[in-house]
Amino acid sequence: MTDTSDTELSNTLAAAVSGLLWLSESDYPFETFLWKVPESAKSQVEASNILLSILLANVPATQDALIQVVEPDFFFHNVIQASVWQDQAVVQRYQQLLALLKANLTDLKVYRVGEIEISIYVLGRTSHGNVAGVKTMAIET
Repeated sequence: MTDTSDTELSNTLAAAVSGLLWLSESDYPFETFLWKVPESAKSQVEASNILLSILLANVPATQDALIQVVEPDFFFHNVIQASVWQDQAVVQRYQQLLALLKANLTDLKVYRVGEIEISIYVLGRTSHGNVAGVKTMAIET
């Protein structure tokens, strides 16, 4: 069972992404996730290794897929910058989402899984060593 604060974080993330779409060649909603990390793995020193291991364990389709890792600031760059063509309320929601992720998750990374139809996982470690975040899809041809 996950810690209550991890569940609260998951609920807070769900509220933050409710109705928010990731825009690509198709628009996709966000979903939240909270994955329990075995106690034996919580102390693993290499955070990137544990995050990738947990991703592979929870999303079997990743086993043979191309996986790209990018920094959250790079991933969210275009949607958190104010511009004349973007709805400023949406820009603010993305800014708030990124701030929420950074404030509550350590070792935060974005994993892009696949080609053309790309599953996107923005994930990090909770204060209790579990893995949480948000996921969406992008179509890039």
